[in-house]
Amino acid sequence: MERIKVDRKLLLKIVKDGNLESFYKDKAKSFEYQGQKYVYTWGIGDGKGISYSVVICRKAILLEDYNGTIEPLRYYDHSVAVDKGVRERGYYARLVDIDGVAYVLTNEIEFIEYMKKQSLTQIIQHVVANVQVAASFNNGSHIEFILVKNALQEHYLIWLPVTLDTCMLFNVKMKPEKLIKEFQEVPLQNRITYILENFITSDYHDIEQKHSNYLQKRINYGLHN
Repeated sequence: MERIKVDRKLLLKIVKDGNLESFYKDKAKSFEYQGQKYVYTWGIGDGKGISYSVVICRKAILLEDYNGTIEPLRYYDHSVAVDKGVRERGYYARLVDIDGVAYVLTNEIEFIEYMKKQSLTQIIQHVVANVQVAASFNNGSHIEFILVKNALQEHYLIWLPVTLDTCMLFNVKMKPEKLIKEFQEVPLQNRITYILENFITSDYHDIEQKHSNYLQKRINYGLHN
């Protein structure tokens, strides 16, 4: 899924201006971003409607410009086809009217809050005080490892597992430059082996569950199972 990083205020505006109920009437409210129309479908927020970290939308393409292989259908026909098992549930190839003009909903797009490196440091400091982020390592779109350092230049590696719900903190004894270079060269499937071989004898501990949940939610917006 394509990701677009935007300001937090825009995420909230997208949700507040959207109208999911209009889909039942074959209508949709859209917004434009960099010249492309999008329609909001769902989001991940704080449960209070005050802020959202992830907003999922669909690209809206003019019916005459649509060249997909799935037939565009309105709500009723789409629902009948789904019930018959000949069409998948969801919003892809849904035919809707936007301001009286026919559009087809296509690719799913994930709008997420733009997070600067400084912001990542601030999130980490809620769990590990007085540290700065030195490097981070992704597994796809998931930030899986974060290297941090304190004022004494002591380094720690935070592991945010892709499928587990508890994070871990490792005390890094080797030179950080060596770790960064070697870790970048290690294939994704071998990273855990590298951790076990290099850190199993060092000081490490599980991060308290509430703090693990906080890190995963703020950094990765929930576990990517």
